[in-house]
Amino acid sequence: ASAAGEAAAPVVVDNDAKPDASSAAGEATAAKAPPENGNDATLAKAEDAAATSPANADSGATAAKTESQAGAEQEFVLANAEGIEPIQEAAGDGPIVIDNDEHVQQKQNLTYEELPTDAGKTKIKIGGRFPVVIASQITSKTAKKGDPIEGRLKYDLKIGDRLVAKKGSVVRGHVNYALKARTILHSLVSPERWYRNSGCLGIDFDEIINERGEHIPCSAAPSRQSRIVKNKAEGRELGVNHYGQITGPWGQQLRYKAVRIGLNFALAPAGVFSFGAMPVALGVIGAANPNFAFSKPVGLNVRHRRLKGFAWGFLSGIPGSWLIEDTTVKGQEAIIKPGDEFLAEFKQEFTGEPETEASLLSGASTKVKGQVVSGGKKKKSK
Repeated sequence: ASAAGEAAAPVVVDNDAKPDASSAAGEATAAKAPPENGNDATLAKAEDAAATSPANADSGATAAKTESQAGAEQEFVLANAEGIEPIQEAAGDGPIVIDNDEHVQQKQNLTYEELPTDAGKTKIKIGGRFPVVIASQITSKTAKKGDPIEGRLKYDLKIGDRLVAKKGSVVRGHVNYALKARTILHSLVSPERWYRNSGCLGIDFDEIINERGEHIPCSAAPSRQSRIVKNKAEGRELGVNHYGQITGPWGQQLRYKAVRIGLNFALAPAGVFSFGAMPVALGVIGAANPNFAFSKPVGLNVRHRRLKGFAWGFLSGIPGSWLIEDTTVKGQEAIIKPGDEFLAEFKQEFTGEPETEASLLSGASTKVKGQVVSGGKKKKSK
């Protein structure tokens, strides 16, 4: 291993997902590979057989070549799917954690996008996106404006052919907006994020610290995505809205409400019989899908989740229970954990130039080019 590989930060991989077929095929190919030191007599017999039968020799060589290519392709797919190659040479102080709860989604996130630059390749244009792996844990329930957050570069950050920061370099930022999860009734009477009861977090990335310890200023925020986290075990389902804020999907809340309104209209012709049919119908749906009963994602690791879904769905079908439901049940909190990955988007042009000592001084209001030089004391004139 190289010196850079020895100094790399440790990698923690949480492989909750089942191993895919490519991994098993790769191991099978490796097991079939012939040993380096074989039996000379066996090799001699094989050479004689190949000499007497040219057709067999050609077919054997073709099969060996095909098997070698298949093994190489499987190894390439496996390395890219599990995120091994982008992480092995990572630099930085803290560990880079990859959470493979959703294996397919993780493979989609491990794509590299060519950053748009100007004609002279001296800066990255506004809107350029780069993947960041979060190394901090923060939740909308306790976060406050100004709280620090830290991540790592997923890939090398380049401007043209110029390397600005290697993968694994530290990306620092802060929380610029935090809102706790609320009840539906609270969200209805509040002008802030009207009728959205899930928690919300806004993040700004301020600087990148490369492997040389240089502080490179930047202005970036999470790029809009429908889903950045979908962890069914923990019941975390998050996306990025058009403001660059991380929150639960609003469409999920609306969908559950629409189903309940539809059931009310469907059972309206039943008259008084609907008072008994409605709780049973909602209870059955809540048992089949607890997310529907609570109007938010319910993790697979929650004990008796289906029983709780039936009970709450049944109670919510009783006439007048909507008032209790809308004043007690809160939406899901926006929880970011180490290993969560999303695309950060530049809000200003990025030149990749490091800050000077003058701009790093405490209380400095402007950025000064050049270095700070301490001048000697002037001699007093007599």
